[in-house]
Amino acid sequence: MTELGGLMRKADILTLAEAADYIRVSAKTMRQLARDGRVPARKVGREWRFLRSALEVWLANSVTPGSPREREPRTSEVAEPDGQYGLPLGGFSDTAFSDNHKKRM
Repeated sequence: MTELGGLMRKADILTLAEAADYIRVSAKTMRQLARDGRVPARKVGREWRFLRSALEVWLANSVTPGSPREREPRTSEVAEPDGQYGLPLGGFSDTAFSDNHKKRM
C-alpha cells in the first residue's frame, strides 16, 4: 500500500468495476461477493469501495470449496457400494402392487 504522509493514494482505493477488473470477475459477481461479505469491501453511501492491498491478501489466502487445494486426491480405485451384493437375484418384490395388479387382470 502506498502512503503519502499517512494518506493512501487514490489508485489504492478501487471502485466496484475496477475491483472486478482487477481480480478478473464480472461486476455482478464482485457485487455479490461484497454483499455476502466474502471479499473485503466497504460500502460508502450507495457505492462499494475496495482496497487493492486487501484484495491481494484475500486472493493469496482464500481457498474456496472445490478448489484444487481443498479437493481430496483422486484415486484409481473405486470402492464398491455397501449392501449392493445383498439384494435378491429376482429383484424387489412388492406384494401390494403384484396382488392388486393380478386382481385387475
